[in-house]
Amino acid sequence: MKKPDYSSPSLNLSYDMKNSNFFTQDADNLINVLSQAQISSLENVSLLDIFLSQGHTVEPHWHPNEAELVYIIAGEAMIGVERRKESCTA
Repeated sequence: MKKPDYSSPSLNLSYDMKNSNFFTQDADNLINVLSQAQISSLENVSLLDIFLSQGHTVEPHWHPNEAELVYIIAGEAMIGVERRKESCTA
């Protein structure tokens, strides 16, 4: 992909993630994505906006070559890193 021109006044630095659905189970359980496909200046980083209703989960997974940041806006989630788990509340 072509490198963005950071000096250009037309450089796009905003995007409505509602326009980029990654996965939908139903209206309350969905994932939207923001990556270089949506904003060209995002190199080697992406953002997943995950909405989960109570009792739903993202299956356990790992990223051998990537970092992951979890933030909670509302509610509570159980976050696990390796064998350690913590309850996190907004």
